[in-house]
Amino acid sequence: VALFINICYYNDKCLKTPNNLFLHNEERCVIMNYQDNGNQGNLYNNGYQNSPYTQNYNPPYYNRNFFMPMVLLTPEENEIKGLKKTCFFLGLFICVYVAAALLLSIMAELLVQSLYYSLKPSTTEYDIINQVKATILSVTTLLTPFLVYMAVIKMPFKAAKPFKKPSPKIDLPAVIAALGISSIGALAINGIARVLAIFGLQPVMPDMSLPVSLTGQIINGINIVLLPALFEEFVFRGIIMQSLRRYGDSFALIASSFVFAMFHGNLVQIPYTFVLGIIIGYFVLRTSSLWVGILIHFVNNGLSLAFQYLSEMPDQRIYSLIEMGYQIFVIIAAIISIMIIFKNSPQIITFNKQNSVLKNSKKFNLFFSSPFIIVAIIIFSLLTSIYIKPIGI
Repeated sequence: VALFINICYYNDKCLKTPNNLFLHNEERCVIMNYQDNGNQGNLYNNGYQNSPYTQNYNPPYYNRNFFMPMVLLTPEENEIKGLKKTCFFLGLFICVYVAAALLLSIMAELLVQSLYYSLKPSTTEYDIINQVKATILSVTTLLTPFLVYMAVIKMPFKAAKPFKKPSPKIDLPAVIAALGISSIGALAINGIARVLAIFGLQPVMPDMSLPVSLTGQIINGINIVLLPALFEEFVFRGIIMQSLRRYGDSFALIASSFVFAMFHGNLVQIPYTFVLGIIIGYFVLRTSSLWVGILIHFVNNGLSLAFQYLSEMPDQRIYSLIEMGYQIFVIIAAIISIMIIFKNSPQIITFNKQNSVLKNSKKFNLFFSSPFIIVAIIIFSLLTSIYIKPIGI
């Protein structure tokens, strides 16, 4: 048997057991005889989507060395090994993203400045150049590291994009419900601001000046509303959350929402985006579709951009009344939407039983103790501190 397995491993072939289970040689050769309610070989089937990633990318039960006998790993040891590896590479490519974003931003700014002094563009042309720069940077720096992360962990591309047919009965009420529930994050922002005020500090937003020209405003709208809805959902609720679902949906949901909030890099947005990420991720899990996440993200960012324009009104009292009226409306509408969702899908509040053998506390300990996750948290904490200013400045 040992000779048989060694030959299989070094010839890199895929074998078939009598029970129709295919064996994949990734790091070790594995022979499993496992049945899960008729789903053969599906060790971590979560019940939400029939993903080839959750079916075929099972961490192996047996660890082997060419000159050593095979050692049987318990399911817990096996899952710990797989989770450590996933968290290691996830943290690594988060750090790669930060490094690439900083480096490319500096290079792009130097290029824009050189064009400005050599070509002397008009205000409209300068707006367009800056917005195109922002478009290229946002797409390339976000997508590239995490596409490489997919390749490293051998995650099939189709597993990162669960595009089940949209259901208007769920998706449309989910948008209103998400906007209402995520307003809880606004309460957390007020709490953080009051604590910082004790020390004479206040959280601020990054400078997001609106373009002057109409063309620049259109491109800016695409950068703020459309592109994040598509690419951020693909990265955070697609690649990252789907790659963690083998270790439980609740763990994947919270961990991916934490990373999503961390990427925003300022205390004004972090609490809100963390709650919003949980709501979006939950509906993506329950509908097995990124479309609902894209829709929620699109509407949320569109409203944020609209309020940014309204904030420049000469009379701020009118703006305050509009903002207060919106908050009251969205909370009432969210309550009605949640009732509609429960009526159309009574089981939507429940998670299916997980096959993960680790407790969530253990999973989060492994996640937050991963070396590159720690480095990423330190880096983003330093970047976030830039947007904490003394009151009055």
